[in-house]
Amino acid sequence: MDDIVLDFAGEENPKRVCDYGLTEKGTPMLRDAADPSLPHTYAWFVLTECNTAQEQLSCELTLEEAIQIYRHSDTQEKRLGVTKDSIATVDIVHMAGGEQRFFPDYQKLESFKSDPVIYEAVGRLHRELVQNSPAQNMSMGGM
Repeated sequence: MDDIVLDFAGEENPKRVCDYGLTEKGTPMLRDAADPSLPHTYAWFVLTECNTAQEQLSCELTLEEAIQIYRHSDTQEKRLGVTKDSIATVDIVHMAGGEQRFFPDYQKLESFKSDPVIYEAVGRLHRELVQNSPAQNMSMGGM
């Protein structure tokens, strides 16, 4: 439930959980997304040019596809993230103003913080997007 109870910076969100319209089916789905003993699905996405007329969302990607789209996009602003089990979403890396930043939110959100697939993917993203791009200015956030 932290995914909706915590705001973007990991602080408590002032809205009550019921304000988000979770259905009787949605609440257990969100809880199941945090259970490391269950199988999970992952759909990666890349969002470019947020809040502009050129905004474009590429979704339902594999991690490899997302890395390639993100890496080869020359837009000024882009995000790469993942949706788990079609219910919990987190941004992992963001490029804006020439600075790339890894968000630590996956370490705080219940659906992601105990997930070895996510931690392995973040490590891969770090290797492929940071170590292979030494000329870019990058911030590691909570990494």
